[in-house]
Amino acid sequence: MVSWTRATSSSTRATSSAASATRFLRARLWDRAWVVRAASSDRLGFGSVAMQERYRVGSRMTRFVVDCAVVLHLAGAGIEVAAEHELLAPTLLRSQTLSALHEAVHRGEVAPDVALDRLGRIRAMPIRLLGDAVLRRRAWDVAEQLGWAETYDAEYVALTQLQADAFVTLDTELARRVDGIVPTATIEALQRPGS
Repeated sequence: MVSWTRATSSSTRATSSAASATRFLRARLWDRAWVVRAASSDRLGFGSVAMQERYRVGSRMTRFVVDCAVVLHLAGAGIEVAAEHELLAPTLLRSQTLSALHEAVHRGEVAPDVALDRLGRIRAMPIRLLGDAVLRRRAWDVAEQLGWAETYDAEYVALTQLQADAFVTLDTELARRVDGIVPTATIEALQRPGS
């Protein structure tokens, strides 16, 4: 009897939590005045135009998803991102930047102190890292749709679909593969004028 009561109570809490999360998300979207219009009616919103058109009413902030190569370039070149932009990335960015810099040191391309300095710059960058279950599920779906075995790039695409205005990558092949799925932008779109 006790275990049934606990299970029922746990189930009620989970349902209540899901409803609460839904209300929070709706309020957040309403408060930020987003209007989202899907370009097609299929599950992922893939279409021949753009994946989604997003407009923020009364705001000039642009949200960009940035990949590892972009972040490493920003840190290495000392480029400052314009204040009206918000940077987003999946949580895997931490491991990718750490590994890329360690590999560069191991190959003798970068001195260890330079790599550690760049890691410090990356830690100081105002990048919002996200990695919830919704993002992981969307990344899985994107990888399936595009026929990718790995989900690393799919996480960046999925995050762009869910939360951003455009995806910034230095990988021209990746940019070509996601054309029509998510909007892309060049690294120059991030820069503060004069940096």
